Amino acid sequence: MFFMKITSFRIALSGMLIQLAFGLLFIKGLYSNNLGGILLGAIGLYFALASALAIPPLAFLYFSKTKKAGAILSIIVGFIGVLSQAGIFVGVFLVMAGIFYLKKKS
Repeated sequence: MFFMKITSFRIALSGMLIQLAFGLLFIKGLYSNNLGGILLGAIGLYFALASALAIPPLAFLYFSKTKKAGAILSIIVGFIGVLSQAGIFVGVFLVMAGIFYLKKKS
């Protein structure tokens, strides 16, 4: 069987895509005529935009020379995402990606 090699970049990318998909599921509520749907759509938009937290660590984790800095940045940004409660999915995956890389290197 063919399995892709698990890397810290792929872990962080999957967290970003899960967060984005979760946010996009609720954006359809913006087209609703009632306040509850509009509020749900605004929360979905907030979650979708919070997936942008992963872009700087992803850029650092992609290149081989900056992977260690990317792992440290990913842990820091991941904790910020978890504490802000908007980037909870991306935050958990960023922390996992940073720990995965640092554990693999030691």
